[in-house]
Amino acid sequence: AILSQLRQKETALPLPTILLVSSNSSWPDVANGSANLFSGYLPSPISSSQMYDTLLNVLSASDVSKNSQGPGNVMADRYPLKILIVEDNKLNLRILENMLKKLGYQADKVMNGQLAVQAASKQNYDVILMDIQMPVMDGVEATQHILAESLPNKRPYIIAVTAHALEGDREYYLSSGMNEYVSKPITLNRLVEVLYQAINQNHPAVHSPEPVTLPEESCATSSSDAPIDLVELTYLVGDNTDGFLRTMAPIFLEDTHHVLQLLATAVQHEDARGIQQAAHTLKGTSASMAMTKLANFSRKMEQMAKAEEFSEIQQVLEQIQTEFSHVEAALSKIDEWAA
Repeated sequence: AILSQLRQKETALPLPTILLVSSNSSWPDVANGSANLFSGYLPSPISSSQMYDTLLNVLSASDVSKNSQGPGNVMADRYPLKILIVEDNKLNLRILENMLKKLGYQADKVMNGQLAVQAASKQNYDVILMDIQMPVMDGVEATQHILAESLPNKRPYIIAVTAHALEGDREYYLSSGMNEYVSKPITLNRLVEVLYQAINQNHPAVHSPEPVTLPEESCATSSSDAPIDLVELTYLVGDNTDGFLRTMAPIFLEDTHHVLQLLATAVQHEDARGIQQAAHTLKGTSASMAMTKLANFSRKMEQMAKAEEFSEIQQVLEQIQTEFSHVEAALSKIDEWAA
């Protein structure tokens, strides 16, 4: 009520306002129909990484409003980059594309490593966001082909993008010729960080800010028990969570129904490779949508398949199916959240 009165008295652009919420509360319940009054929100206790990322998103959005531009257009105007996204999953592709648009970039897109090699032979890209696990040709092989065919002064800055987050992964991808490594789900702040690293390498004469250094902690450890952790989602994509979900939900639901069918068939036949691939896909997409419980169940199934432990895998499949039904129910109420 107080904030509503202050908003009515503002004659200039409104000051950004961040709401502090308890970690066991969901955003729709706390906001109680007033989500449009706040620029962002933070769970308590507050971690330094969450604070930093939320402030970055909120203040960036505020600066953008003053200039009547889309989010982050100043970055693309000052530091133009030719960017290629290589990603075989439609949802992950769309999420990366939308994040880049917030920064003012229009990226080219291909869905496997072979197409990436072909695209890079026709266009000198500054940055390539390279998924690792893809059909036809994986990201590591594609990187090696691209580097072999590029002139030394025209080599793109290649960033490995993967749902794997195992010890030694970064070193492996760097030794394979890639310049940097990011794990899914990617935050907007992390994307800005690696793009500045590419700017500093490809255009050393350009005066650019120092790359952002984030603490290791992440709000991925949120204790929210909701099917969709909206505090985590804000950390990932910024404050327009309802708009993001409206755009991405149809793609996610269509893809996930298909993946769950593949997963159930693989479990029935104790197909370890099939289970691992389907669970890996579901782990990545659900994490990118801040569906923490679904991502955790998928991660557990992927690990069981990798170890060929089938004794309890049917039970985990049922947990995934049940949690997905909760996600579907939550997505059907997006309009209620934003009301």
